[in-house]
Amino acid sequence: MQAARRAGATVVGVAGGSAKVEHVRGLGATVAVDYTAPGWADEVRSALADQAVTVVFDMVGGEHGRTALDLLGRGGRAFVLGWSSGRPTTLDVGRGITVAPAFAPELLSRGRASARGTRTGGRRAG
Repeated sequence: MQAARRAGATVVGVAGGSAKVEHVRGLGATVAVDYTAPGWADEVRSALADQAVTVVFDMVGGEHGRTALDLLGRGGRAFVLGWSSGRPTTLDVGRGITVAPAFAPELLSRGRASARGTRTGGRRAG
């Protein structure tokens, strides 16, 4: 979020609950909304003056992730980083085709799959 702001982006932070919304705002979000409130997507559209969203980082999934994807404009990018709602975000691309993540968190919790990633920040060089 901070890197996007430094690069000049308008950053919309979407979080669940007022405390998390305030936290996101404190981290530098230009606009911060609560996805548990009805009409949060309309609040985002209004705040952006109907400018399309260009990037979505989805960590919630399910219905909220789907709503976030609906905010993307033409050529927008979506990064699905998890689904804390317990359901992955799915995308209907037409012709009866639905795109969804290839593995589910249940596989990780049952030890049937593993996920690896990298961590950045929080450490000084030297």
